[in-house]
Amino acid sequence: WKTGMAVPRDIAVAYLLQGSFYGHSIYATLYLDAWRKDSVVMLIHHVVTLVLIISSYAFRCQSCPGPRPQGALQYIVAFAAKVLTGQVRELKDVREYDTAEALSPKPSKAE
Repeated sequence: WKTGMAVPRDIAVAYLLQGSFYGHSIYATLYLDAWRKDSVVMLIHHVVTLVLIISSYAFRCQSCPGPRPQGALQYIVAFAAKVLTGQVRELKDVREYDTAEALSPKPSKAE
């Protein structure tokens, strides 16, 4: 890869999707999510990741050394298989909420 060379369409689409996801994540963290103690860290994570994605695309580093996405895909597929086979029933949300409103239990539809 060299700076200025054409990017294959499938790679460009992958960058567009990932960039859009992290761009939306910044918006969602700021305006849609309940504010938690880790919200600032999450916001920094989203901004840094978006900058890395944009830089990688701009400098054509699609094949730079680093972790391979296949490993992440294998992890996701293995986790999904565990969920579908009933080995994992529920995930515990360990995040800390800052507002009392977010801590209060919401009535279920059955009540």
